[in-house]
Amino acid sequence: MTKNTIISKAVDVLTAKELYRFTIPVRYVEPVAAPPKLTRWEKLRGVKPEPIPEPETERSFEIWPAVVVNQYRIAGAAVTLPTDLFEDATKMMAYIPEHLPTMIYIIASAVQNNYLEPDPELIKFFERNLDNYDIEDILAASLQAVNMQSFMTSIVLMNGVAKILKIKTSPDDGRE
Repeated sequence: MTKNTIISKAVDVLTAKELYRFTIPVRYVEPVAAPPKLTRWEKLRGVKPEPIPEPETERSFEIWPAVVVNQYRIAGAAVTLPTDLFEDATKMMAYIPEHLPTMIYIIASAVQNNYLEPDPELIKFFERNLDNYDIEDILAASLQAVNMQSFMTSIVLMNGVAKILKIKTSPDDGRE
């Protein structure tokens, strides 16, 4: 990275510049109960029934630079994902079905971005309305909000060193 890029990213974090905005079409709509019927007295007084609200068709979210507590939360969840996912981004689609709960948790944490655990309703909304392509794009933006590029690079490098050295331990002869 060039010096100007580093300075630009630092200014973006300090000024809390929005990193990513996305809109999700609402594919699952909760059934809405009809308002209670009016009594005769309410009808005589001219009270009008409450209108049934229109179901929402899409919902927009924003991802901002992560607060420190959220950085730890997302980094802890990202460590459980396979390392070759970060080596080659084209493999992400293959890992989505197997690691869906972790990926949704990371996305919900990045969207909520406070010191609390992600809201279960938000997680449920994402599970019901995101498709694989949305998950891929939003997960990348979520990890970018935490500035995980250097963290993921270190995981990949550690994994590569472990493969090269192939350290084997044996309790029989006391090797470590």
